[in-house]
Order: sequence, then C-alpha cells, then structure tokens
Amino acid sequence: MENLMGLLRIHVTKGVNLAIRDVRSSDPYVTIRMGRQFDGVQLLTALFIDFCAVFKLKTRVVKHDVNPEWDEDLTLFIADPHLPIQLSAYDRDTFSPDISPTIYKL
Repeated sequence: MENLMGLLRIHVTKGVNLAIRDVRSSDPYVTIRMGRQFDGVQLLTALFIDFCAVFKLKTRVVKHDVNPEWDEDLTLFIADPHLPIQLSAYDRDTFSPDISPTIYKL
C-alpha cells in the first residue's frame, strides 16, 4: 500500500424516519464507498490496475427499525483525496435485491 495517503474515520450515528420498505418497517444499513464509478470491463480493469480505486464499507443491519442507531466507526484507506465519497442507506431484503432509497455524495 505504498499509495496510501492516510485514513478517514467516519462515525455513523443513526437514521431518522427512514422510509418503510417492507410490510411494516425496514431493515436498514449504510454503505460508504470511495472511488470512481465503473461499469463492466472498466471495473475489472480498475481493480487489477489500482485496487485503491474502489472501497466499500458497511454497517450492520438493524432489523425492523425506521429509526436505527448504528453508533459505528468505519475507516477508509485514502489513496487519492480527490475521489468522491458516497454514503447510501439500504433496506436489507432476503428474497430480492436490497433497496437504496437514499444516496449522499461528499
């Protein structure tokens, strides 16, 4: 990791009044990504050329709660301080793809 510039610690505290995505509630979690957005062959190429280009961290899932409290610290390795950071709130689903109702870019 000779390209490592530093670490960024992000404290994820809680969500407030998240959307109900299941029958009565949601099973929310947050992901934090750092890096460029890629698709298909570009993603595979980027991962082989520079594994620091894409990072993804995730909080634990809080079951049946639209006001979840995570109180978690997530730490990103910073290789390029100019890459965007994206926070997304998801609803965990067992039998279908997880739903992302909210996305923030920093």
